Amino acid sequence: MLKKYLPVLTLLLVMSSVTHASSVPIHLSINQVTATTGDVVNFTLTLPSSVEGNVVYVGIQTYEPFGVSNEYEMIRLTDYTYEYNYIIAGETSGKLRIRADVFTDEEDGTPKDWLVSNIAELTVIPKMDELYQMTIAPYNAVTMFTGQKEQVNVFGTFNDGFVRFISEGYMGTTYKIAGNLDIAIVDENGVIEAIKSGEGTLIVRNGNASAVADLIIHEGLKLD
Repeated sequence: MLKKYLPVLTLLLVMSSVTHASSVPIHLSINQVTATTGDVVNFTLTLPSSVEGNVVYVGIQTYEPFGVSNEYEMIRLTDYTYEYNYIIAGETSGKLRIRADVFTDEEDGTPKDWLVSNIAELTVIPKMDELYQMTIAPYNAVTMFTGQKEQVNVFGTFNDGFVRFISEGYMGTTYKIAGNLDIAIVDENGVIEAIKSGEGTLIVRNGNASAVADLIIHEGLKLD
């Protein structure tokens, strides 16, 4: 995808004396803020007429949970507008952050600007009625120290064969501590706060699927 402009883009990235992230306002808009598996989400980028140089490449970056990122080339509609239709597929779930990058050069091909858009946010909720199995990572066990807070990582296997991150409460996932109730508390998004040492059980549910993990709290180091 980038082969045509790779020499230019390489220069843009390494020659700070020539290249910079410009303060020129370029705006990325989104036609919806919540989506589910199979949806097509439209992103539109608008450039002001003050953008100098020739636009040689416009890309959109998606940043997913766990540091996963992908890049796609946007399609030119007019001199100052570009779009990309993003299909929600595969393992995609959770809160995504999306940014557009624009690379320009002079008429002679020398690098000029790297323009960065605003950040757009998209919440992807899988089709939860297709969830049939849940797993608490890692190893269906949570071990902590008193005073510590930790996010429980819950993954769901769906009818389409994909495994997706489903820890967030807005996806319908719920949490409960059983057994030794006073060793910890857990909030609606699966963040556990360890209160005192002991052992209990963490129960996670979503629809008809559930998972159970051993919850083990050790006494933490007390600092004076």
